[in-house]
Amino acid sequence: MLRKLWCHDLAILFFSVLIAPTFSTNAENWALLVAVDDYKYISPDLRFCKSDAERFKVALTKIQSGGFKEEHIKLLRDSEVTKKKLKQTFKEWLIDNVKPGDKALFYFSGHGVQMKNPRALEEEDGYDELLCLHDSFRHSYTFLRDNELGSWMDQVNTNQKLVILDCCHSGTGTRNLLVGLDDQTNNLPRPKAYYPTDGAALRESTIDEIRAYDPDIEDTDLASALGAEARAASIGDRGGESSIAGCRDDQVSMESPGIGGGVLTHHLIKSMGTTRTDINKDGLVTAQELWNETRKRIKKEGWNQEPQFYGQNEVAVIGTFSSTTEAIEKKKYDGIVNRISESSIELSIGDDNGVTRGSIYTVFNNEHERKSEIRISKVEPTVAYAQVVGDGESVFAGDFVVEERHFVESEDLLLLVETLTGEDYSSDAIATQLTQKLRDKIQQMPNIRLVDENQAPDRILTGLVKPLDNRFRVLLRVVNVNVGNSSPNYSIEMRADQIDNVVSTCFADHDARDEDGKLKNIEGLTSLLRASYVLKTVANLENPNSSFAINLTLDKGDLATYQIGEVVRISMRPERDCYVYILDIGSSGKINVLFPNEFEPNNFLNRGQEYTIPSTDEYSIELGGPPGDERIKAIATTQMIPLNRIRPDNPASPIPSFAENAPELLETSMSDLRLKPRPSWTTETVMFTVGKPEIYGTREPLELYILE
Repeated sequence: MLRKLWCHDLAILFFSVLIAPTFSTNAENWALLVAVDDYKYISPDLRFCKSDAERFKVALTKIQSGGFKEEHIKLLRDSEVTKKKLKQTFKEWLIDNVKPGDKALFYFSGHGVQMKNPRALEEEDGYDELLCLHDSFRHSYTFLRDNELGSWMDQVNTNQKLVILDCCHSGTGTRNLLVGLDDQTNNLPRPKAYYPTDGAALRESTIDEIRAYDPDIEDTDLASALGAEARAASIGDRGGESSIAGCRDDQVSMESPGIGGGVLTHHLIKSMGTTRTDINKDGLVTAQELWNETRKRIKKEGWNQEPQFYGQNEVAVIGTFSSTTEAIEKKKYDGIVNRISESSIELSIGDDNGVTRGSIYTVFNNEHERKSEIRISKVEPTVAYAQVVGDGESVFAGDFVVEERHFVESEDLLLLVETLTGEDYSSDAIATQLTQKLRDKIQQMPNIRLVDENQAPDRILTGLVKPLDNRFRVLLRVVNVNVGNSSPNYSIEMRADQIDNVVSTCFADHDARDEDGKLKNIEGLTSLLRASYVLKTVANLENPNSSFAINLTLDKGDLATYQIGEVVRISMRPERDCYVYILDIGSSGKINVLFPNEFEPNNFLNRGQEYTIPSTDEYSIELGGPPGDERIKAIATTQMIPLNRIRPDNPASPIPSFAENAPELLETSMSDLRLKPRPSWTTETVMFTVGKPEIYGTREPLELYILE
């Protein structure tokens, strides 16, 4: 951008504010949302930009303090998003309508691209960033350059400007991000980046090309489009933006069927819909608070993109600095009843707001009088449906609802087993038989559910069978759909009559001996899939509307990096009297109960009590290998959880550890928390990296020896 954005990705959120923002009592909010899935020339098309924009529109209208009226939000989609149409709409909707004190929001979801520009002295990397519009192709004017968008925003007559761009440029190494053994499936994530081919390389537009594309362009706009004048004019730019970038410049922003949208937009909406984002509980959500919560959510779900923040924190994304009390008052309820039908009650809140199936809500009238209890029966991204529980007064449209009991549901790991591919006729026959054997085996596993190509899975098992001299080589790989990364290849050599042995080997949970009689450890698919299920469950174990915090921290901070052999210390300071349980969940799926333990059996902490484990010299928490991501999950509740019902792997160990029974341990925790009143429990997660993270898909194949 002409102004310095302090990041080189186009997934950007920025406010333009005064140092001490003030708000008019008659201030209005105006939003222009732009989404492109269908591109005329650029490939591949995207899949979730329009639905992201529609969900974001709903989220904006649900902001209870400083929100947006639906009639003040305009949405452009696909073929409507040409350069000429967008420029005209931007002027009519934002430049002409917005007055001082109003909020102005511009949102774009689509492809982004970089173009080399030696004259772009304000860009450290020498590249300009461009938004890809519906008919963008070949020359720069058909795109929306970052400098040009900055010039448009400067014409909006307010100091409250918000821009969200959920797209990216071609980050380093992104072509190899989605690694598999065969062609990409539609169930995999997709980078929101356009990669011009050699025959269609991007270049600066000529005057003739600009006039041919936009015959009505005025001379002043033509000069700006050519670039030099626009960059010179930026020297006196006001600046003052706060920004949240979707990722570093060596990463890309992603969209995924696993979450049904773009990673940045999805987690921004989630962060906007939970009280956890308001860190200091002042009724305001600032740009920095929104970035902090969004960043943590993206990282802890395993996505390989890390949002960046720059700017001032005196920016109210939700609420205003002059109406903190009003914001808190309005936050006393969670949603409203939209409409009533014969079969159900439709609410104004859904999955984006943390609603879960089975949760109990209390209905209040406009006088804040308690009327009835309802149970959630169905949840969609922006709405939920419920039925009345027991006796109570009739429910009407416009009634308020407040969550009383949050139901935590354990979801199976969704696995797609693609038909293995053979390189010739004989290997293709082996591949078909092996595929069916693998599916039969997996169907017997607890907590794993097979899905077909019409559903978005959590993991994909894919593979290839290659012919050798009188033998075959089988390569298997498990792809993490959320991240687009995969496990190393499982490489096995076999005869045609050893299909059953291959399946037994892949799912072995014990050591085998190689051809020389030496023990060879087998990292079986059973362990990998169990770990995947556990990690998914941990991510979902959350009370989005809890009334207190644990304030869980690590000695090196959240998302820090530790080396193997290093000692870690974990601290907490609960905001109410409670029992605290600290679980360590590694990439292997093994769970260690760090607290309570044999050395520190009393896990009841008083409100405001600072507590660090280890708090005694009798033991230390030393990190072992292998390198990878670790999660520390804290559960705090006003009543004890009967974790002692589950037998650990080694009952004599002072730190209980669970591998085979890890899913049962988590299920016990969740079952005990189900339908507890929401103020009585909460969870927090911190994540750290052990050693240098491995880049999945680049490691050497894992050689397995067939169990005879």
